[in-house]
Order: sequence, then C-alpha cells, then structure tokens
Amino acid sequence: MSEVLVGKSGRPLAGHQERVWKTVAAIRDDIAAAHVEARLEPSLSGGLGGGILLNRYLHLVDPDSLYEPEAERYLDRLMAMVDRLPLTHFYGGTVGVAWLLTHLAHLDGEEPDIVDLDDILVAVLREPWQGTYDLVGGLVGVGFYGLERLPHENGRELLDLAVRRLGDLAVAGVDGTAWFTPPQFVPPLQIGAYPDGYHNLGLAHGVPGCIRLLAEAARVDVQADLAVRLLDDSVPWLLHHVQRDGDRWTLPAYAEGSGRPHARLAWCYNELGAMTAVYAAGEVRGRVDWSKTAAAILRSTCGLPVEQSGCRDACLCHGAAGVAHIYQVMADEIGDEVLRREAERWFGATLEMGKPGSSCGGYRYFHVDGDSGTQTWDPRPGFLEGAAGIGLALLAAAWDVPMGWNRILALG
Repeated sequence: MSEVLVGKSGRPLAGHQERVWKTVAAIRDDIAAAHVEARLEPSLSGGLGGGILLNRYLHLVDPDSLYEPEAERYLDRLMAMVDRLPLTHFYGGTVGVAWLLTHLAHLDGEEPDIVDLDDILVAVLREPWQGTYDLVGGLVGVGFYGLERLPHENGRELLDLAVRRLGDLAVAGVDGTAWFTPPQFVPPLQIGAYPDGYHNLGLAHGVPGCIRLLAEAARVDVQADLAVRLLDDSVPWLLHHVQRDGDRWTLPAYAEGSGRPHARLAWCYNELGAMTAVYAAGEVRGRVDWSKTAAAILRSTCGLPVEQSGCRDACLCHGAAGVAHIYQVMADEIGDEVLRREAERWFGATLEMGKPGSSCGGYRYFHVDGDSGTQTWDPRPGFLEGAAGIGLALLAAAWDVPMGWNRILALG
C-alpha cells in the first residue's frame, strides 16, 4: 500500500520536500549524464525538452543554482537538431520547439524571435488541414502553440486558424459533433481492430483535446462564436459515451467497438484526462451541468487501488505521476478535498515506484511495442513518458511554483 501523505499549504507533497528534492536531483543527474552521451531525444516531449523544462523549474525553486545554464546547454543542442523535425508535430516536431521557446521567453518576461516560423505555420493553416487533428501530433497541438504565443498577434492568428480548421474537420451526427480518425492515422497496433478508423475519446489523440482547445479559444475570445457552437455540440456527444461501471463512471478509449480497451486511469485515455477538458468547457460556457458532471466522474475514480488502476509505471502519459498531477490540478480548480486527498495518495505511489540508484533517477518506463506487442522496461529521461515529467510533477506537488509546463498536456 502507498503511504497517505499529508500536504501543507495546498501542495500534496509540501511536507516531504527533502525526499522529493533527493528524487528530483537524482533524475536531473541522470538526465545530465544522458545529455553528455547524446542520448536525449530532440523534441518537446523527449529528453531534451524534458531536461530543459526540469532544469528551468528547478531554477524557480533554487534561483542560486546552476540549473538555468544547464537548461541553456540542452536548448543549444535542441536548436542544432530542429531542422530534422517534422514541422507541425507538437510533441515531436518544430511547432513543439516553438512552444518551448515561447514558454521559456515568457518565464523571463520576454518574447521569442520566431516570427518567420509563425508565418510558415500561418500559411499551412490557411490551407485545408491534411494531417491528424489531435493534440500530440496534429492540429490541436498547433492550436495550443498559438495559445502559448499570446498575447502576440501571431498567436491570435494561429489560434484563430486552428479553430477554423477544426470547424472544417468536425463531423455532425445524430448525437452531436465530433472528430473522426481515418484509417491512415490509426496506429499499426490498433488498425486490425479498427480497419475503418474510429472516434478517439482520449485527451491525447481524440475529441477531448479538441474540446479543451475550443474552451481556451472561447476564453480568450478568439473565434469565440465558432468555438462555442462546436463546444455545445461536442461536449454532449462525448458525455453520451460515458458508461456506468459499478460505483465508477468510465469512458472507453474509442466510440466504436465494445468493451473498454486501454481501461486504466491515465492522462492520455479514458475518463480522468477527458473530464479535465469537459470541466474547462463547462466553466467557460457557464454550463454548471457540464462542470458538475465532470467533477462527479472525477470523484468516482477516487479510491481505486493502484494495482487495479492499470498504471504500470510513474510517467505523466499513463502512469502514477500523471494521475496524481491531474488530481492536484483539478482539486485546485474545483476546491475539492476528495480530489486533494487522492492527489496525496497517488504522489505517494509515485515516490514508491522510484528505485534509487537504478534506471533514470530510479524510474523506468513500461513500453509495449506498437508493431510486435513486445513488453519492455526502459530508463527513459523524457517529459511525457519518462523521468523529467515525473520530476516536474513532483516539484509542483512539493513547492509553490508555477505549473505552466502542464499546458503541454492541455491542463493549464
């Protein structure tokens, strides 16, 4: 069983700062070693992006340290490799690096010099969208870059165009409006079960990511009329797919098929991540029914034993740190003590999963190969599926520092 931690000042791990610091310091040291050996993936969600963010946020906790120069060294290497990356992929491409540059500049009260890239992205968005629509690698991710670019006028234009293109891709049906993933964008491991494509219900790759971006666009009054119209049709569509499972409300990974593939607590798929988007939409639209429904579904997940949750590791994507961070964020937004206690419990599980002296800061990533289905454990340093993301979540749980990095996850 995980220890039940008692936080102070609203932070789930505020009473355990010494333990957290040792854990995060070990993560940081192992990422530095991987950097020396050139083993960090050059992307926002990979090792270089994660290493940059972890060191910058460590600097916020300890401004007298050398963490900021370390982040600059990682950034230099990332910029030397950016030409190799795909343009419009948020987590793995150039637009993700642009998000990172913008975020770092804003932390310093500055604006990045990336107008030329903005112009290229605007030209792409003025044409019909040809790729995936999702957060991780598609149109929604480009929209979140535009959101981060605000208040610059280029950010407004990019967000405006992203909402317009989402409107183009929206498919109206009997139960409302949604976005469809055609076969050419279905991963190899899933195409056998979904040869005709599917409606993805996960925050990372599906409809909830669209909902969160539209809610943010309405909040900052960018294409607000279109965003509101799409929200009013897509949120009920998504909620229509919520299922009762004993005392829990659950959301399948896909609208098609039967059963609950990928049934687990996670940011990427199912009810936990998806309801963060529904709650945000309810707050923006003044739809108390949406907000109350999302909060009730989130509360229904509380108390699930870690060993029954489907979490095999501690990563942000589908591991304990991601689950804990969502509970922390939503406890703060809703002001809910049930969710706050759940955040404490899951951060306890996150700490227990670390094995000091091994892997990357003591953490390994459980991986299933998309082609063969082979299961492996890897010492990954990255943001989304590795130790850097775990470290950022632990820092935010122990110290009163900003959590702007979580806008990558459509949580900020």
